This record gives sequence, structure tokens and C-alpha cells, in this order.
Amino acid sequence: MALLTFSPALVAIVSVIATILTKWGVCNLGHESSPKFRDFFAIPIVSPVLSGVNTTWRFLVLDAVTILGVVWIAHCTTPSAFPIATLLFLFCLISLTIDLEHLIVPDRLTIPGILIGLASSALYPAWNDSHTWKDGLLTSAIGSAVGAGIIIAIIEFGKLAFGKHVRVLSPPEVFRFEHQADGNHIMHADDVQLFWEDMFTRKSDVLILECSNLQVRYPERTGKILTITQDTVSVDSDAPTSITPHSTIEGVATKLTIPREAMGFGDAQFMAVVGAFTSWHGAIHIILAGACLGSIIGIIMRAIGKGNVLPFVPYLSAGTLIWALFPITR
Repeated sequence: MALLTFSPALVAIVSVIATILTKWGVCNLGHESSPKFRDFFAIPIVSPVLSGVNTTWRFLVLDAVTILGVVWIAHCTTPSAFPIATLLFLFCLISLTIDLEHLIVPDRLTIPGILIGLASSALYPAWNDSHTWKDGLLTSAIGSAVGAGIIIAIIEFGKLAFGKHVRVLSPPEVFRFEHQADGNHIMHADDVQLFWEDMFTRKSDVLILECSNLQVRYPERTGKILTITQDTVSVDSDAPTSITPHSTIEGVATKLTIPREAMGFGDAQFMAVVGAFTSWHGAIHIILAGACLGSIIGIIMRAIGKGNVLPFVPYLSAGTLIWALFPITR
């Protein structure tokens, strides 16, 4: 077994480092409301308990899954493939944790992930069945493009197939706008967060809110119909004005018309990273595996009366780990 080729001390050290990296990624790369990394630093399992933070149980689970994952990777891979498989596992674990919590896959996680995937394939081309660093790099780049391209194609098709979603809000919901410096603004509606990058995938997308109470400031306006595009906001029939850091929008909505997507662009960014690690054929297998897993879980959730649907990244993560750690599935 491959595990016997690794020193137990080495596996233990890597496990500890991996738990620190995972918690750092979840805390520092996720939403600004994420717990502070300093509360969970250092000793796996022990540090979250001593922190006394109310999210302790989640970080206990995260530590346990990280340690078990590293041990399993040491069991399944060769020493030369172990670092790449571990990096891919940590990326998937951080991504699905953030996506489950905040329904986002942040750029500051995916962009470095793509670069690391490209570099890993160039440094160890045999990981993707290549023979030279140039072949490994090319295979990785094609895989990244194919992984992201398939998801983008699904998004575009979903836009054509599903169009817009109209929802009557009963009871009416309080909402407010939150400006973000990176342009991925947030519309808070009760307990739901609607992110700009998920709603506005093209300039022509429009969000319409029919309101019983509406206030827009800078410039100050009131009305009943709020129309928002990626960069502008307008009230009733007024001319659109640009969204700025000083824009304030809040009110009570009775009806919502929103662009409906088959999935978000965060899924495409996730698959760009995974494709960089796994090549184009790996990306295709992973997307198919994620779709199958999502369908099975969706059917089960409907059968037991649970209406909530999980984001797609956890299914893609599961498909990625199946592909990477079980060679028989390749």
C-alpha cells in the first residue's frame, strides 16, 4: 500500500499543515462575515474547542475531514503525486465549505488555484499522463478551458431555457443594497443574499423589484418600481443613474423579477481550477459525476420533503475526489 512508503511522522506533519491551510482559506478567502482565523489556529481539533466560538463544531468537522483526507491520499497515491493530490483536495474542501456557507466561490481562491494547477502539471507532467513540462502545461490549460467552457455553455443555455423568474413575495420582504469594492454587490432580502455575479451575467440582465416602500439615495428618490442592472439603478420611469459607493437602496418588496440561471459563474471558475489539475477528460468526467450525484441527492431531498437545493460545487468536489483518488474511475 502506498501509505507504507510515507513516514507516519510526515503524514502527521502534512495533516497539521493542511488543517491550518484549510481553516485559513475558509476564514480569509470566504465572506467577510466568516470567523476570524486566529480563533482556530494551530492544533487540529483542540484549537477550535478552546476558541469558544459558536462555529466550533463546523471547524471540528473540517479538521477531521482534512486529516482523514490527507491520510487517504497518502494511502492512494505515490510520493510524487501526493503534493498535487493534496493541493487539489484542499482546494475542493475550502471551496465547498465557502460555497455551502455563502453561496460563492471567490476569485481570490480560484485565480491562484488555476495558476497552481498549471504549475503543478508543468512540474509533474506524469500527473496528467504527459511526458514533458510543455505537454503537461498545454494539457492543463486545455483542461481549464474545457472545464470552465462546459459550465459557461450550460449557464448560457439555462439563460435561454429558463429566462426570468417572477416571484410574488408573501409576506413582503425587507431588502437593502450593499456596495462591494470588487463590483460583486449584494442585495440582502431577509435571510437571502443575492450576489451581482450570479444575477448579472451580461449587460442586458435586469432585476426588477415592485415595492410597497422604497428609498434610494444619492440622488434621493422614492417610488414603487426599482429597476437594477449591473451598473445602474432607476426608480419608476426615471432615467438610470450609476451605482456608486455612496448608493443607498432599501425598501419592502412585494414582487421580484430576477434573471434565472442554471448555475452561477462561480461553478465555472471552480471547474477552471479543477480542469487545470485534471486535464480536459478529467473535467468532463467530473462534471458528469457531479451532475449524477446532484440528481441523486436532489431526488432523495424531494422524496423526504426537503425543498432546499445544495449549490453545485459540493457535487463537483465529490466528483473531483472520486476521479483523483480512485484511478478505476478514469
